[in-house]
Formats: sequence, C-alpha cells, structure tokens
Amino acid sequence: MKKVWLLVLLGLLVACKSTGAPSDKELNKHEVTDTSSEVRDGDFIYRLVTEQAEYEDGKDVKVYAELEYDGDQEFVEIVHGATPLYFPAKEVTRGYEMGYATNDPQLSTTLKRGEPIRKEYTGSGGFSMSDPEEYINFIHQVTDGDFPKGFYKIQGYADFSYNGVEYKIETEVQFKVTDEGLF
Repeated sequence: MKKVWLLVLLGLLVACKSTGAPSDKELNKHEVTDTSSEVRDGDFIYRLVTEQAEYEDGKDVKVYAELEYDGDQEFVEIVHGATPLYFPAKEVTRGYEMGYATNDPQLSTTLKRGEPIRKEYTGSGGFSMSDPEEYINFIHQVTDGDFPKGFYKIQGYADFSYNGVEYKIETEVQFKVTDEGLF
C-alpha cells in the first residue's frame, strides 16, 4: 500500500512539474539587466519601463511605454496604426513568444513638445487550437494580466510616421515573476 501511495505522490509531482513553470534554478540563470530604457530618434524619445525587476506570482506587473516629441515645434501630428506603441514579449525559460497584434487603421495623434503619451502593457499573445494546451493556458493567463512564474523580455517599439518619414524606435526591458517570497 505504501508503494501505491508513493507512486501516486510521484505522479502528482510529475504532473505539477509538467506545467512548464521554470524551476528556481532555471529562473536564477537569467539576470534582469534593464528595467527601463530610453531611445532617441531625431526629435522623438521612446521609453520602455517596468516598475520592478521582480514581481511575485499573482501580483500586478507594471510595464508602460512613452513617446515624447522634443523638437522645435509646439505640436506635431504623427500617423500610426491603432496605436503607435507596441509590446511584443517573450517568456525566455519556456521559449514562448507573445505577439502584439492590433488592427491597422490610419490614425493620427497630436504630440505636444515635452508631454509624452503613455500606454500601459496589459498582456498580449495569441494561439491557434493546434497549439499545445500548456501554451494556450499560458497565453490565457498572460492576457488576463496574471503572468506565470518566469523570466520575461518586453521588446517594445514605437511605430509611426511624421512628415513622410517612417519611425520604428525599439528597445527592451526584462523582469522576473517568482514564487512568493523566493527572492
């Protein structure tokens, strides 16, 4: 009887392990090097920020992007798709890509010199029904704003045009999501 219970317990441990969540050892192999980044392209400044290097599982992840005009004019009008700010992401330990799709209407936004526009990241990703169930569950969690334990890279960018010039200003930040109280 003890052998049966041992096998059941071992089976449960293996089942829990198969969720794809990285081990603490695997997570510790990755170092957060940038929680904020700023890139200038001409008269435009793009910022990408995560408010913390490490978040506890189940806590809100705070990531945002800003686009600021810093030129000679008081106001400028940029043209873009549904948004000029995008947040494609990757969970590195699992190798999961989390795309960031929007529709592509041609919209315009007026930027006032020195006053950035800001957009919060709220999770992203998509899947097909042929994807593994583990990946589908992961994407559901992320799009619900509940980032599972892991090491994340947000590879954000601003994509717009101004006076006939196309801009794609890119940078990256990273963060970890850990079990409560591990770090």
